[in-house]
Amino acid sequence: MFTKCSCQHCNGHIEFDEIHAGATVKCPHCFEETKLLTPQIPTKSAEPLKFGANSGADEPMTEKQKGMFLLYEIPMQEGLSKRDAAILIDRAINTTRPSIEGQRKASAVWGNYRLTKIIEEMTKAIEVLGDEATTVKKLKDTKRKVKEVVQSFTEMIDKRIETIQVENREIRYEKTDEWLKKRGF
Repeated sequence: MFTKCSCQHCNGHIEFDEIHAGATVKCPHCFEETKLLTPQIPTKSAEPLKFGANSGADEPMTEKQKGMFLLYEIPMQEGLSKRDAAILIDRAINTTRPSIEGQRKASAVWGNYRLTKIIEEMTKAIEVLGDEATTVKKLKDTKRKVKEVVQSFTEMIDKRIETIQVENREIRYEKTDEWLKKRGF
């Protein structure tokens, strides 16, 4: 039986077969590793949703969540907490499908976020390389981190290529249908 959960990084919607519950996979939205969790049924005594500063969540919404807002075309609200943003994203995931324009806008935000992470990891790597007291273990760890952020960025590019190819294919099908109709097929 299929179920749904949210990515632990971007809160993106992931549908999966329940037999895979507990597995760690790459999120199809943000490409970060996330654990597939079966949803817990809320109890009737659940606290009503509150938005804004009094929600109990002090952390501001993340860049990945901002990308999800753009992806699902959720109106941006000032001062939204991480928790409140997650709730709005979950609601949008269950009711809307991302548009091509939403995907483009989200890609730009996630691209900038990932590029910033690459720059941070490369800067750390340069410091490690320049440190005379560095160990082989530290160098290997640095290499792994740099590879991960670069791979994440290239996977995002691959996803965007796939989206454009699908969009172009749909346009070609529409033009072919028009051409066939004009010729009586």
